[in-house]
Amino acid sequence: GDYAFQGCTALTSVTSPMLTSIGQYAFQGCTALTSVTNDGVTTISTRAFDGCQNLATFDLSGTTTINDYGLNNCKKLGSGITLTASTIGAYGCYYMASNATNGFVYHPSSDATIGNYGFQYAKITGIQGNITSISSYGLANLQSVFTTFNATINGTIGTYGFSQNQYLGSADFSTSDITRIDNYGFYYTGWNRANYSTSRLVLDFTNSSFYTVNQYVFGYTRYTDIRLPNTVSTVGQYAFAYNQYDYIYFTSTVPPTMSSTNAFNNASNYKLFVPYNGANAYRTATNWSSLTANISYYAPASTFTAGATLPQYNAEGYELTW
Repeated sequence: GDYAFQGCTALTSVTSPMLTSIGQYAFQGCTALTSVTNDGVTTISTRAFDGCQNLATFDLSGTTTINDYGLNNCKKLGSGITLTASTIGAYGCYYMASNATNGFVYHPSSDATIGNYGFQYAKITGIQGNITSISSYGLANLQSVFTTFNATINGTIGTYGFSQNQYLGSADFSTSDITRIDNYGFYYTGWNRANYSTSRLVLDFTNSSFYTVNQYVFGYTRYTDIRLPNTVSTVGQYAFAYNQYDYIYFTSTVPPTMSSTNAFNNASNYKLFVPYNGANAYRTATNWSSLTANISYYAPASTFTAGATLPQYNAEGYELTW
């Protein structure tokens, strides 16, 4: 029940095979607890194991819900497992497995929601399955073993939601429909990945439907291909600040409203690719004209039939994507 063993700092193990329910704060602060033998616990209640930094053995295979702070700071828990819980509350798995020998895979059994700071600093090796929302810092600062992302996001990403995952080397967002990305959403993503200068990170959002690239959403990215959906109508200030060698693809022939000239503040060696039939619109739009030197024009897929004569722009052919 609630508070049952709270603060029992000498408690080292719990063996209760028939255990199916654990109350709020039940084992909070049991700093010597290393193992829990259970069967069928589906819900980890609020702060149930908050601060159990030495808990290493606990069967989570049937767990569907981890409430706020449920496994907060369980730094040795999760080595080598696949976590399938679909509801992760605020700080639910904060720092989880960060001191474990191996990281864990997150593959929710149903559409998942991740609360504020839900997995921040956790040692996740990979993410699969379906996610409907990632709240602020929900998947931020994951440890360096997090290099691939293969989940589908059909929903929103909060402030700093996916930020500071500097070692991410590959991510498949092509099937996702992300409806909103808040400030700093992908800030510093992939910045320190291996061989970044020869292996570009592709962030393909062409099937998403968000309208705004908010402040610093793609700040401090480098050698990254960012493919935006045609729904983007606004680019906020510092949206792409400090990026290096990024290729940014806009798919609408109508240039998004750029609210400030500092959207690309301190960015370097980047290219902006826009549809060739929107070239004049981009070159003359407010706050876009100063970026002309960085703009290239491309012919979207299926624009021309085989053998067609390609249009010319200032005696230079348009770049094609096939």
